[in-house]
Amino acid sequence: MPQKPVESVPDERWLENHAGLIAEAMAGSDAWALELGCGRGRDSGYLNRFGNLVAVDKHRPSLQKLRNQFPIISTVEMDIARHWPFRTASFDFVLASLSLHYFDDRTTQRCVDELRRCVLPTGYAIVRLNSVNDRNYGAGGGSAIEPYLYQVGDKTKRFFSEETIRQYFAKWQIDSLLELDIDRYKKNKVIWELVCRPRA
Repeated sequence: MPQKPVESVPDERWLENHAGLIAEAMAGSDAWALELGCGRGRDSGYLNRFGNLVAVDKHRPSLQKLRNQFPIISTVEMDIARHWPFRTASFDFVLASLSLHYFDDRTTQRCVDELRRCVLPTGYAIVRLNSVNDRNYGAGGGSAIEPYLYQVGDKTKRFFSEETIRQYFAKWQIDSLLELDIDRYKKNKVIWELVCRPRA
């Protein structure tokens, strides 16, 4: 069963709950973190405190705003549904916060597999995903495209159950899996928060 969170903090500070893990993963002077779907840098500034960071997004204006605020952060304009230009085992830590929920089943699995390819065998990933209980933001509504994938307005959105997360991340060791109600937007949003590392 999913674990209960130890401490609740405002969503703008959610990464503080994982500071120890991130610091451990990024302990080496040559350590690198990868952030998938960084947007304007909501989490990038916090991650940047721990060392070298590559922030990825497909929206050029968002990347420009991030660069203006944090010139030290490396940025890559990239659609994560397509080719990932990174070498195998090149990151100590990967963050994918609400960036893997737009895709069909095959693409979602490919993204998870690419994430595993890019992280070091000793590395960690923190992933946040839409929950099937996220009713304020489309779960159970819209037109079904395939199981768990819906057309919600002008976007496709995937909603995850615990079972489907464990299927997609079958090649990962799951250290923590929490279903959380967060205050990220005007209405509360229900997500899964996953801490995992590659299986040997």
